[in-house]
Amino acid sequence: MNEVFRADALEQAAAASGVGVDPSSLQDAWLATVQDVLAEATMPLPDATPAFLSTGKFGAHSEHMWAICSPRCKASPGSTPAPPGKPSAKAHASQPIHAAQDLLDRTNRALDGVPDPEIPVVSIRELGILRGVALQERDDGPHVEVIITPTYSGFPAMTQIADDIHAALSATDLPSHSVRTILAPAWTTDWITPAAGETAAGAAPPARPIRWTLRADIEQDPACPRCGSPTTERIAQSSSTACKALYRCRSCREPFDYFKPY
Repeated sequence: MNEVFRADALEQAAAASGVGVDPSSLQDAWLATVQDVLAEATMPLPDATPAFLSTGKFGAHSEHMWAICSPRCKASPGSTPAPPGKPSAKAHASQPIHAAQDLLDRTNRALDGVPDPEIPVVSIRELGILRGVALQERDDGPHVEVIITPTYSGFPAMTQIADDIHAALSATDLPSHSVRTILAPAWTTDWITPAAGETAAGAAPPARPIRWTLRADIEQDPACPRCGSPTTERIAQSSSTACKALYRCRSCREPFDYFKPY
């Protein structure tokens, strides 16, 4: 918290010219208010001695922030002056920014080519299984972490998807990488892109986005993805996978898979 009240060069200049406030002048009043609140709550004031000196306000983030900062934030140089005898980080600002962005671009291009094992005409990004890419800086160099979410708990193809991701990234000569599976927030058909619904080879996307409501309120027969007829019937609750139901069109009589919205 002490970092909040440390003025950087811009704040100091603004305060000196009368158009800003020196943050350090607000600390005593802020602390008095906090003490009053804690006293009323019968809570002690925590030790104000910081366990570490944070410099994030000045652009010098610790390694713990690399996993959650954007590449541009991570690559941007801090405003802290360079030590004597060393060039300023600003002189080399564009190089790490461009290098980080290039690495992310290459990673995303490789991931765009990773198909869903059960529906190969659709990528894991289009199905919403691919949730993000995190760039980390480690002692041995940059590291890419790919984050994925299963379409349902116990989805058996997650190991295959992770293997396919490793193969795609290794084939493009990317640096060290890993795959992490997260279960929350849970996958929803809202994450399926419109392009995936159009290319899913005869599989119908959810009739409408899922919302927190009763199951009976969201069940409705989907239109046939082949002829467009609204007259369809469900044949089986599960088809080739647990996340799809098997339907048949009453007009063209063709069967098709339907992505369940729940």
